[in-house]
Amino acid sequence: MLLFIKIINSLIVEGGLMKKLTWDEICKHYDGQWVHLIDFDWEEGTPYPSTGVVHLHAGTRKEFDKLMVTNDPIPGARLYVGDIKESANIVRMGCIRVIPNAAH
Repeated sequence: MLLFIKIINSLIVEGGLMKKLTWDEICKHYDGQWVHLIDFDWEEGTPYPSTGVVHLHAGTRKEFDKLMVTNDPIPGARLYVGDIKESANIVRMGCIRVIPNAAH
């Protein structure tokens, strides 16, 4: 099953439907948003991925969760890109990592 998912992700990326971005590009385009990355490269011990394909994104956690539920499940990394603001009501939990925007 994991091989099948990797093949599907590769077809999406190589077929031009989605583009693999560097972390700096992700920070520039998705600052202050929740993102779901697929086909990402994340070296162990580093605070953020070096590259990834943004599968879904949303400005609020509520919108993001709704998108994640209404779309087919694809394994990936769920991240908040940007600085945490007190009013954001962000809860750090489980597989969700809050990553500071390294581009600043």
